[in-house]
Amino acid sequence: MRRVTGGPHLAFFLCLCALLGAGQAANAQQPAPARGRATLVGTVVDSATGAPLSDVNVFIAESMRGTTTDDQGRFRLTGVPLGAQQLYVSFVGYKSASRSLNLREARPYRFEFALPETVLEGEGVVVEAERDEQWQRRFERFKSAFLGETPNAEQANIRNREVLSFDGGLGSLEAFAARPIVIENEALGYRVEYHLEDFKVTQRRTQYDGEPFFEELEGTPAQEAEWEKARREAFLGSFHHLMLAMIEGLRPKRRSGRRPAGRHSLGPSTTSCSP
Repeated sequence: MRRVTGGPHLAFFLCLCALLGAGQAANAQQPAPARGRATLVGTVVDSATGAPLSDVNVFIAESMRGTTTDDQGRFRLTGVPLGAQQLYVSFVGYKSASRSLNLREARPYRFEFALPETVLEGEGVVVEAERDEQWQRRFERFKSAFLGETPNAEQANIRNREVLSFDGGLGSLEAFAARPIVIENEALGYRVEYHLEDFKVTQRRTQYDGEPFFEELEGTPAQEAEWEKARREAFLGSFHHLMLAMIEGLRPKRRSGRRPAGRHSLGPSTTSCSP
């Protein structure tokens, strides 16, 4: 789980799309080294009763690798890349849990999670489709701060806005989600399931906490080609790509002084990887 704080123009997709774009570009340019993959297995139970919890979301944060528990509370997550990973467990009505992992060997790892029941914070948190005008105004402010206001953001939609509720006044806004927020980015071809833990925006900054899980949208071959092109363009304009280019430039084979292709600006172009 990570907390992000920034000014009004900071949107979480700025980081998330850069990470996805980096993976897409890296996979397209060179094959990943054969380091092996780990398997994560375990159980999720109620901390008070010990009863197994079924249909719990278990996934690697900021990735497209996840699963759910069976009727015995068991999960099995295969093909997890070695190295530093964040394992996240989320279930409606229970407090989420996470583990910071450092997977060094291609072998099974076992985990046990005991989740305590919890209640949603916020005033009048109710899941319903129809809201009043105040809720609509608050939702638009939340969406602007959360997704950003770039051309890509205009094609990103929150599909289950009814799970959101809001509180605050005098310039501040707090948001609460009864279930994971589902965002579809039709510009880049991704569906994001964002497990929101905390969100607050003021006139000076935006602060949020949570973990995302990604899925690729299904489309026609033409749509998928357009999405691949858009992802690459988003990556080439991202801060993450700048960092990769700088690292590459420090290696001996790059000492000729030639710069990698693409835009490398820390200015407004970095927002091109917003949704």
